[in-house]
Amino acid sequence: MTEDEYKAKSIAEFTRAARRFDTTRAGVYRICRLSYAQAAQELAREPFGTLLDCGCGTGLLLERLLRRFPGIECTGLDLTPAMLEAARRKNLPRTRFVLGDAEDMPQGLGLFDAVICVNSPHHYPSPGRFFKSAARVLKPGRRLIIEDFTAEGAALFWVNRVELPLARLFGKGDVRVLRRIEICRFCGEAGLRPEKMLRGPLLRLHCLIRKPGGRAA
Repeated sequence: MTEDEYKAKSIAEFTRAARRFDTTRAGVYRICRLSYAQAAQELAREPFGTLLDCGCGTGLLLERLLRRFPGIECTGLDLTPAMLEAARRKNLPRTRFVLGDAEDMPQGLGLFDAVICVNSPHHYPSPGRFFKSAARVLKPGRRLIIEDFTAEGAALFWVNRVELPLARLFGKGDVRVLRRIEICRFCGEAGLRPEKMLRGPLLRLHCLIRKPGGRAA
């Protein structure tokens, strides 16, 4: 499949999911919410005022973060118009939603204290481009936080060579999960510095990545 075909699959998948993504009928997408607390805990370790959520979907995570961190200014970026329509209906304060590709973020987004990307990187055909794009919009010394899936060995083979190809046959836009060594390589190519890469249950991955320079907090 080409990059455009992968992205078209993702747009079609999440167009279908947009109406139920926030509900109890979200099905497999409810797994996404398991990462929200970890992302919020990492954000709380340092002060921040501006936040970019890549692959923001319906804005559910931003809605929760705005309650925990009152006063922050948020931008949500997503590839699927139907997801952004659902997000905008929330009328979240100090928040704008932008249609765009996380692998090639639109010019004019501005610079951010923190960039988060939750359950989205495994949909990216060229993840190295995402890391370079994230580095471009981060302020020096500030953080990229990633929550996604990872695997090694036989589990990696099963997920990337069996599970995700089957999922694509059923209309999903998943591309592949990344190994930690690949993320380190992408960070190096983008001029970013990995500081924390933790594996958790259910193949979960938590990453703290920093753009060098400036002050960390």
